[in-house]
Amino acid sequence: MKMALNLAGHLVSAGDAVLLGSGQYFCPRCQKPVQLKGGQQTVPYFAHQTKAVGGGGESGAHQAGKVAIAALANALGWQADFELVVNPEQRADVYLTKPNCESQVIEYQCSPLTPTQLLKRTQGYHASGLAVTWIGGDRFRFKSRHLSRQQLAFLNYCPAWGFYLFCYSTQLHCWVLQHHVVALEFQGYQWRTQYFKPRQLVAFLSKNRLLKPINIQNMPIDWQRARLMQRLKLRDERFVRLQQICYQQGTLLQKAPDWCFYQSVVPPLYQQNQFESRLKWWLAEQPVTTFSQFCPTLNQPLIGQQAFRDWPTCRLQQALRAKK
Repeated sequence: MKMALNLAGHLVSAGDAVLLGSGQYFCPRCQKPVQLKGGQQTVPYFAHQTKAVGGGGESGAHQAGKVAIAALANALGWQADFELVVNPEQRADVYLTKPNCESQVIEYQCSPLTPTQLLKRTQGYHASGLAVTWIGGDRFRFKSRHLSRQQLAFLNYCPAWGFYLFCYSTQLHCWVLQHHVVALEFQGYQWRTQYFKPRQLVAFLSKNRLLKPINIQNMPIDWQRARLMQRLKLRDERFVRLQQICYQQGTLLQKAPDWCFYQSVVPPLYQQNQFESRLKWWLAEQPVTTFSQFCPTLNQPLIGQQAFRDWPTCRLQQALRAKK
């Protein structure tokens, strides 16, 4: 190939790269590392590397993601710098500056990161007076309806997109926005997915477009009871444990009141489904004002969960009023 991206996300010809000397370059199409070849005897060109780039332990996928972020930022009018030291303990993957705008940090996360580590690193940037945006790699992209705590920790929220995850996929060579993420009782999670090539994403972000939420019908209580019985027959550990709690209180899991079953979508903020929380609250015979104690939240540093603090209690109160 005749052209490649440099670390700043700018296109450089192979001939100019020879004059510039040493440097790292990436394929404009897939963002993977390329090598400058040819020279004095042959016409210079770029070729894909056969192995991941070494040096410092940074993977080729991580480098490719940073280059893609820088290219997008440049298209939106930002200047991008790599690995800038922002405090004694942190370097920004991509540091963005723009006239008359506050500087920003973009972190591209490919390797595993616990919610606690994510919180610590986010707080570190905030303590340095910097806003930080996290972009997930392919590891964090949602591929099944059962999401891990690490995936859920990277969720963010805005009214236009609901709960969402932004990724750059080096496998698909595109940007991925998984938006309006919701939890469903006995079913895991659902969401909508948008795929963007760089130019498409620039246009999308420039217009601040709204996205349609997922359309899900209410789940009948009889259907949920059938799923509950299925889980018990399969000896699902979590539901067997709930049955044992019911035994201790002199009842059966199958006799849970109808209002224990929540029929609509749930914000993806909680460690357990609403049925489990409502059942435990019912068995504990506590005032409704204590219900939030039975709905433990996930560790999600990027979401202002305080805005959703009263959601479980309000929905429970509605269910209790409806049964009268």
